[in-house]
Amino acid sequence: MSSESTLQKVVVRTRQGEVRRGFSDPRQIEPSLRLINTQGDEESFDLGDLKAVFVVKEFEGDPKYKAVQSLSRLKGSRAVWVRLKFFDGEEIEGRIQNNLSLLTEDGFFIWPSDSDSNNRYAYIVKSALEEFAILSAD
Repeated sequence: MSSESTLQKVVVRTRQGEVRRGFSDPRQIEPSLRLINTQGDEESFDLGDLKAVFVVKEFEGDPKYKAVQSLSRLKGSRAVWVRLKFFDGEEIEGRIQNNLSLLTEDGFFIWPSDSDSNNRYAYIVKSALEEFAILSAD
């Protein structure tokens, strides 16, 4: 696993609906994610079993919180604003990098459009998506 200085607080969501909390380096996710769970044990997840990996501010978010789903343009960025819908019906809106990795990699990072969200950013597994809509491009 990466050095402890690169580990971040994450919430892992599997395609089967499981939720795991712990610490991981979201930049080291392919071909599998290694997680140190909150009990200090190491777990490993195959990329194909994951829905997304959320880098969070706190492990326990507010289940009543409704994310703001609207654009706020960033000048000079090379971002694409997207709305994602997972096979389980969950929807996320935010910005992603507009580069070739969108086509060549198994997943991509998204930064939520709502800065008050508990999610700082997330790694999305493309095969867990039902819909991918571009809302705006810079």
